Amino acid sequence: MTMPAILAGSEWRGALAALVFAALSTVGIFAGGADAALTIGLAAVLLLAGIPARTTPALDRSLALLAALFILLLWVGLLWSIAPQRTMRGALQMTGLLVAALVLIGEREPLRRSADLIFRVALGAAIVGSALAFFDFVTGHPIMRHVLAHPELPGVLDTKFDRGFTYESVLIWPIVAAGWAAGRRGLAVAALAVLAAALAMSHTDAARLAFVVGLAALALAALAPRIAAGALTLGVALAVATPVFVAAFARQLIPLANGVKHSFAHRLEIWDYMTGRVWERPLLGWGWWSAQAVPIRSEELARYLYVSPAGSPHPHNQWLQLWVETGVLGALLGTAFALIILYRALKLDRRHRPFALACFAAAMVPSLASFDLGADSWWCTLAATGLLWRLLPAPPERR
Repeated sequence: MTMPAILAGSEWRGALAALVFAALSTVGIFAGGADAALTIGLAAVLLLAGIPARTTPALDRSLALLAALFILLLWVGLLWSIAPQRTMRGALQMTGLLVAALVLIGEREPLRRSADLIFRVALGAAIVGSALAFFDFVTGHPIMRHVLAHPELPGVLDTKFDRGFTYESVLIWPIVAAGWAAGRRGLAVAALAVLAAALAMSHTDAARLAFVVGLAALALAALAPRIAAGALTLGVALAVATPVFVAAFARQLIPLANGVKHSFAHRLEIWDYMTGRVWERPLLGWGWWSAQAVPIRSEELARYLYVSPAGSPHPHNQWLQLWVETGVLGALLGTAFALIILYRALKLDRRHRPFALACFAAAMVPSLASFDLGADSWWCTLAATGLLWRLLPAPPERR
């Protein structure tokens, strides 16, 4: 067999994808930032493997259009950005990330024949990865201390697990959906149970909340899918209106939050002054990745305990970040993206729909309180999750 014929085959690509998804649920929990290298590498290999057979990824037209408009908005934003160098670097990174994401989710056909292998390996890895994390917690982090360069630094362990667990709380749902539909229900329940046990030992509030919200959405979607769909649509609308709610309630909540948890009070302070900048440039924003450079007024600093004149690298709320950095145009594109994904989740067959709605709900949680929207590992996790949903087998009546 010639080398082009070997490269054009699908078996080795399926095996490679299975290894990558196994790594995402094991290595990824301990080093969430590794998700970007794994998924972008997989997308690049699959793209190059299609050259001998003269095949290209089947681009999702709706998502490709949204990505193109968003990328165009970021680059045009250089004209009015207050931090043009940061905007240029951020726009370049987002261009690469979104192109890689579109390529990855467009590689469904070469992997379709290996879908069962991919899901079986991913399900086993999800159980093993969470079990290893649980073991690491109860034994004093022997694994994580070998992963990190400086585990002795305060907060480093929690930060690494926060990222890894949050990503896993999103990625787990198509894996569990496939296992449940294929009759591996015991393993599917075990994957959720072991992840829940590991999360209970962790200090990752965002990941725990994402998982709990996902479980609640799963239960509601199984019992009343229309009510679940309405609740999630309302959730998107409320998320888009984040600046309105922050302007109305943040200042009153800051003193109360400080008595509960200082990190929450810090978030509220960041949201408070970031929202103030939204109303100053509501149409076009301040430029992509410019949040760190937006001005903080002296009267704002006077009432804050944690925010300093150095500001924050990002708003810690992806919807607020869209408003601050890209204005109403970016917020509208983000809304369109969320609603398209929600609509597609509702169009899945009834075996998979509750899990898809759970996945959507779980992903909404970190978008409201965690991570820079330009984080490469976040977008790569979404792309990997999207590929898994596309690999799910169609119901018998649609085959």
